[in-house]
Amino acid sequence: MMKMIILENIKNSSNMSRNSIEGYSTILKVIEESDSQLICDLRNNPNINKFLSNSTSITVLEQKEWLKNNLKANDGIYFKIIDKNKNNFVGTISLYNVNNSTAEFGRYICLSPIQAIEAELLILKYGFEIMKLKQIYCKTAEENTKVWKQHFKYGFKDTSREYFKHKEMYLKVQEISYNDYINFDFTKINKLIATLNKQYSNS
Repeated sequence: MMKMIILENIKNSSNMSRNSIEGYSTILKVIEESDSQLICDLRNNPNINKFLSNSTSITVLEQKEWLKNNLKANDGIYFKIIDKNKNNFVGTISLYNVNNSTAEFGRYICLSPIQAIEAELLILKYGFEIMKLKQIYCKTAEENTKVWKQHFKYGFKDTSREYFKHKEMYLKVQEISYNDYINFDFTKINKLIATLNKQYSNS
């Protein structure tokens, strides 16, 4: 019973549509071509892209073309992460490689710790409650310990380890099922988000 109450609290804290989902301090909104420059600024930052699947710098034109092709492919959802209080673009997050009610969670870059925490909760909510997925998995560079350890706090479990030849590094593969999601206790995450948002709003 407690799990269902917790899940209901998550539902009540956000508004959802096909193109966006809103939490306490974070909005996930479908990326548009006009966001290409902002995405390039993130991807071309060497402090950020060292853990991405491709660290090669890209131009705004190349990013626009990629977004066009991604839209045509109709594969999942690609969101920009927005700081609700400042209405600023702070990152990206996505569900893609959709197949048989399973999708990969990735393209996850966020400059703001508060939004990074809430964005992961919102993408799970969107995937399981809007897209009706049965399973979500992610692949994270083993060296990126901060991120893959964060995933445990949302119910992800380790499943395997892969070698990514392109960047000569190992990836930690983690996943969460719909059943895991609805039975996971998100109390700590929700309290942390509410506390951080209150502190941030008062600063």
